[in-house]
Amino acid sequence: MPQTFKTKKNTYRLEINFGTIFKVTEKTGVDLLNPGFEVDGVTTSQALLYNPALLARVIMALVKDDAQSDDDFLRELDGAAFKAAEAAFWEEYRFFFGRAGRQWLAVALGKELAEKQARAADTARILSDLPGAPSLT
Repeated sequence: MPQTFKTKKNTYRLEINFGTIFKVTEKTGVDLLNPGFEVDGVTTSQALLYNPALLARVIMALVKDDAQSDDDFLRELDGAAFKAAEAAFWEEYRFFFGRAGRQWLAVALGKELAEKQARAADTARILSDLPGAPSLT
């Protein structure tokens, strides 16, 4: 089911299907059909989880219409909008594999996402224990 996210100016509809997957591959070189495929020792899913610039480019390829410039879209994608876009992407990406009869991929992506979130929580906790550390929440 398509997801949406909002920026200060627009609401974007994020949908993953074969048409949008091929569009992403053409525009970014990222093969969303194969999240376990390794390039330079990193899987596609890991690259998307830990490289926000790459994920922003993929999201842009998925949602931006041709009339809008890349720069205009990226200016809209501030921290809050990126957080919402990232959540929408992972929900839709996992849902795509479930609909395609590849539930095992949806589960694997969910586990990778949960591991990243746990690592981020651990890091935030460690950093907050440092003397004089500002709150990260």
